[in-house]
Amino acid sequence: MKSDCQFVYGNLSNCSRTVWEPLKIRQARWYLKNRGLKTVFRKILENFGLVNSIRIDEGRRRRGQQVPFEEKLKLKAGEVVRVRKREEILQTLNKSGEFKGLAFTPEMWDFCDGEYEVYKRVDQIVLEATGEYRKMKNTVLLKDVICDGSRHYNCDRSCFHFWREAWLERI
Repeated sequence: MKSDCQFVYGNLSNCSRTVWEPLKIRQARWYLKNRGLKTVFRKILENFGLVNSIRIDEGRRRRGQQVPFEEKLKLKAGEVVRVRKREEILQTLNKSGEFKGLAFTPEMWDFCDGEYEVYKRVDQIVLEATGEYRKMKNTVLLKDVICDGSRHYNCDRSCFHFWREAWLERI
């Protein structure tokens, strides 16, 4: 246990107030959680004065909390779906604007109540920042539904939006 804590201390002591700081904190939390030392994490953050730089378990859905509609549609490429209305999507989001870890970005509101074709299922992705693989469940890409970047500093990458099946309904 002591060596685990020293490892995390060393990792966080190299951490400056930059864009990468939250990433290092999340990595440290994951490291301690997987070793059964989750309670130690807050104490380590308090020693570094970083308690307010990351929300710990705030805004997460509680286990057993019901989503008002079908969450697993098992959609396939080519199926036509309708994006739910704004009010229905808001029921699925937590305080951070996420549903099961996936954010509903500001550009996605423009596509509410529209009908689109499923382009592909998403089972795994690679995070650009770390190169880490992440598995995804119940997530699809919609054909011709692309981020215009207008609410992200006029980004011109034209990325697909990731859509949880709970935000969609089969037609």
